[in-house]
Amino acid sequence: MVATQALALADQAEAFLAAQSLIPQDASTRPVTVARDSEGITVLALPRAYEPPQTPEDLAHTPLGLVIKCKSTPPIHCSSGAGKIESQSGRYQVRWTWRSMDGSPREELVSAEVEVGSQGYDPAAKPRLSYNRIGLLGFWADSLIQWPFFVHIAAPSPSRAEAPAEFITPRDPTLPFLEALRKACCGLPTDYPKIWPPAILLREDIALAFIPLQNPRLATASSPDDLLNEPLGLLYLRQASKGKLTKADASKLLMLRLVREEPDWMLMATDLANPGQTLRFLVGQVDWCDGCFGQDPPPRYLGIEDRLNGSPLVHLQVGPLMLRGIEKKDIRR
Repeated sequence: MVATQALALADQAEAFLAAQSLIPQDASTRPVTVARDSEGITVLALPRAYEPPQTPEDLAHTPLGLVIKCKSTPPIHCSSGAGKIESQSGRYQVRWTWRSMDGSPREELVSAEVEVGSQGYDPAAKPRLSYNRIGLLGFWADSLIQWPFFVHIAAPSPSRAEAPAEFITPRDPTLPFLEALRKACCGLPTDYPKIWPPAILLREDIALAFIPLQNPRLATASSPDDLLNEPLGLLYLRQASKGKLTKADASKLLMLRLVREEPDWMLMATDLANPGQTLRFLVGQVDWCDGCFGQDPPPRYLGIEDRLNGSPLVHLQVGPLMLRGIEKKDIRR
């Protein structure tokens, strides 16, 4: 349901950007990533006209994807743009294109990081779109793994100094997931009241939702050490055992606490359905946002960052606490 509504929104954006040669050409499936945080809703999608490059030399002028950014309050106002990869003197850039309020075309060229991996056809490899807002210069980054060779591309979003034209979608694409999540978790007892709506990240291989708790320590803490062993919130986690989520991939509801196991920071996650089971997640980097106090609602964010080698890294922000590069350490302790 979420993917269907998100792709309908992407189709609408493509029609709006038809002048950029992104008119839908077929009915084939395509990757889509939906993120919801305290700033609103973002949908990332490949254009239907997308054809993967056959060699790294073919990357130039390859469509990177569509980005649709929506305000979080109804009616849902969304703006959209499209990016293409360019190469000059061995350096890669992304040219973002959108339309201004008067309909005239606008564009911005930004630097891109491109990492090329192994060659060779892999029928199991599919494009994946990462949503990484805090990992690259404070912007979300659109990262893509393509085949028949593997490449990781990261580029900041355009600054959008001039507001793009807007269109309105009649329904929030995350609502079906929110409604199911509310039924699953809202009756669970917690130490503090739950903050709604949660941060959400959805794509074909993973479904995440973080529901912060109204823990007063988040308002009074001045460093990550002040939040050690404090309940931060509930995490809904459903991850594909293979390339795509199926009914066999069961979900978990976890209570998250930040702990220190010298020299590492860890997230200790208690399975609420089985309190005797605890998952441990290594946190690659812990940061503190001194400028996040007084924000209402407090910042909440979930992100994911693909890698050429290894499983994706997850990013989480709850209030001033920013946790980057989260990965599973082991199954139980």
